[in-house]
Amino acid sequence: MSPDSSLVTTTRDRAARDRPASNRTAIKLDGPAALIAAVPHLVGFQPAESLVLVVMGGSRSRVLLTVRADLPNASPDWSELLKPITHAIQTAGGDTLVAIAYPPASPMHPDKKFQAAPLLGALVQAANSAGARLMDFLVVEEGRWFSVAETGEPDGGGGVLETGAVSSAQAALAFEGRAPLASRAELVQSFQSLDEGDQRMISATELADTTAIKPQELCQALFASTTLDRQGQINILASLPHANVRDPVISIVLTQAAEHPLGGSTFLRDVAERLRQVQCVAPPGFVAPAATLLGIFAWQAGEGAMATCALERAVADDPNYRLAHLIEAAVASAMPPWLGRDALIGPC
Repeated sequence: MSPDSSLVTTTRDRAARDRPASNRTAIKLDGPAALIAAVPHLVGFQPAESLVLVVMGGSRSRVLLTVRADLPNASPDWSELLKPITHAIQTAGGDTLVAIAYPPASPMHPDKKFQAAPLLGALVQAANSAGARLMDFLVVEEGRWFSVAETGEPDGGGGVLETGAVSSAQAALAFEGRAPLASRAELVQSFQSLDEGDQRMISATELADTTAIKPQELCQALFASTTLDRQGQINILASLPHANVRDPVISIVLTQAAEHPLGGSTFLRDVAERLRQVQCVAPPGFVAPAATLLGIFAWQAGEGAMATCALERAVADDPNYRLAHLIEAAVASAMPPWLGRDALIGPC
């Protein structure tokens, strides 16, 4: 199970807890229906054939971590697959877990109905092993949701999914810039290169003829409010393959995000969006550095699904790009971003 992991805000670390509450978005999830409505905003798209785990903690049961993973086709060893989740609950400091399953529709094979009982038992075990409790196990299918009882059957609760009304949590998350896409496939598509022959594509020859710019200059281009022109894109793509440029850029961006007066989530998402546009015009062999930085900043912004897609693209471009593999492993293990931030910043 290779999950996407997402945080509600940039980080739930010491710096974030010290930041004034007025500078953080408060999101109220008053019941299962509100949580289900907020899930697409938390993971970045509408889940399908997925298992979503929401880790909460503290006296007010704040959402600390959201993890999404594909539901396996066959009957898996759930206890083994959920082991990374146990570690994620512990490292996130969570004490409560809510699981939401989105089983595949099988109208042609009603005998293959989703079996909730084995997964329920493994979820209880995973939560207990992490010193937490499973508050609820919800199943969303055929336009309805229901809570699963200890027997693995619906417990009588639930209701119809609301498709028109917008909850306060959805509005708050959308205002924070977390508008969901229709599917993960749509998210993946947004990272693809432009069609071959598109005049906006940058050639390897153009990049070979360009001298790398300094890290501070590259960061200024990423931070600017104006649209990057072609030369700006070329400068970034020609410079990021150099570790003596790439690594200081990571440090500068993450330091700037940590010191941002209103929190770094929006700042990091803006930087990630610029890099998404840049890697879309990169020729083969130059995608990996930009896509990896995009993955790092998306991960640190709490956009786990975006980070996963970016890192998959980086590895596809260069299977030997070590930094992409390292960050991909961190995201796949549901490591909270703040645990990796200090190592990524390092000495600049």
